[in-house]
Amino acid sequence: MASLESEDVFPIQFLPIELIETVAVFLTPKDLAACCAVSHRMREVFGEDMLWKRHCNQELAEYLKITPCKLEPRFVSPEDENSTLSPVSYWRMAFMRENHLWNNWRQGKSKTEQIINQRSAASPYYDDSICHIFHTSDVILGFFRDRIELLDVREFPATDATHPIRLHSNFCQETQLKSGNNMILTLRETRIQVHEVNLSLKVCSLKHEFFFDNSEKLCNGEKFRPNSSRKCLYAMVGVFFIGVIKGESTMHIWNLETGEKLKEELCPLVRSCQIMEIKTSDTKNLVISVKAGSEDVIILAYSLTTLTYLTFKETYKNNVAFYVNENYVGIHNRGLLDVYNYETTDLLLKDQSLSSHPQFLHSNFVFIDNETLKLFNPKTRVLESTPITGINWFEIMCSKFIQVKRNWKNEIWEIGGIFERTKKIAMDLWFDSCAFYLNKTCTRYIVRTGVGSVIHFW
Repeated sequence: MASLESEDVFPIQFLPIELIETVAVFLTPKDLAACCAVSHRMREVFGEDMLWKRHCNQELAEYLKITPCKLEPRFVSPEDENSTLSPVSYWRMAFMRENHLWNNWRQGKSKTEQIINQRSAASPYYDDSICHIFHTSDVILGFFRDRIELLDVREFPATDATHPIRLHSNFCQETQLKSGNNMILTLRETRIQVHEVNLSLKVCSLKHEFFFDNSEKLCNGEKFRPNSSRKCLYAMVGVFFIGVIKGESTMHIWNLETGEKLKEELCPLVRSCQIMEIKTSDTKNLVISVKAGSEDVIILAYSLTTLTYLTFKETYKNNVAFYVNENYVGIHNRGLLDVYNYETTDLLLKDQSLSSHPQFLHSNFVFIDNETLKLFNPKTRVLESTPITGINWFEIMCSKFIQVKRNWKNEIWEIGGIFERTKKIAMDLWFDSCAFYLNKTCTRYIVRTGVGSVIHFW
């Protein structure tokens, strides 16, 4: 009878690939790997790119493929040139590389390299920088009082990715720095310098220079007269730059690619008002807090696509904090959180208590309520508790790991998916995660505790 039953079983590897793809949705990478180990045919079928691609970070895949490991043991391809097996598919290999990276995180394996100041007259180990930030996953910006250095941290000591940017003599510690879209902005009061970066040619050149409250960019050198009372707000979204003089209600909007001023946008409120804060998201939108009169704080939204204010408007009788992700804004007022879709003006969550400012995991708001980590999905409007409880502080480190404090002791947890699976891991930090800057690929971070260092996980 047993033999008859076994004869009736249709081998899964001979099913049409469309059916196998449907079945594979319910399989974990561990399940897929086990299927690949059964036979040559199963290896070919369950090693297909279409089955592995959904388990990979597509931006990370190409980066890990071309970036050498600094950390031992390095990733080694399982393929042998003498093997008679079919080659490992692109996306299965990509998953193996990613898993190697995440295993280094899980096991707390890393390599620390100090950021050496090779231009210091005192000592290469004397850090007189104002800050270090990532420009790309492998290049950091070192911001000094007289220059900006672009350093390639794939090497040690880090090498110059381009020649340094020499800062104007009037630039000082009050100068701010923004980076993105192959551009570096230095900002002091209303004077903006835009440098264009070409890392393949190792070139960094001044592209535009302008006073954002003027109508045109500078063609010739114009003397800068610092005014210590003239504080400004700045925002950068793709090729858009937005500047506001504090105490005023006008946004000055520029195209950084062309150096053209696009618009001077007056606040639409009738009453006397001033823009207090501007926040950006991955969309080409801004969310703005405006103080109107002596008490009211009004939250508005603005589209950089149409260069117009949106219809969204919420008024509060006291100062509020607000947090923006995609087309959603969370407004934190007196210990309660309201979440809106500022494009449609829909109220998605009202008067949710919380004891920490919200952070974001993908599109979701994550916060602590009653010592429990909770998650709100604004797309489905579902609020749920995660398995992480008894905590009084947290910091999302990346899409896979979170640092929490339980009884004031640090713990690192791995979060699978959107908290579908959680697991405390062995990794331990000798500093709070809020003291570091992580790159986009989660392969390195900069620590600003003591002398600056780069921690490598790849």
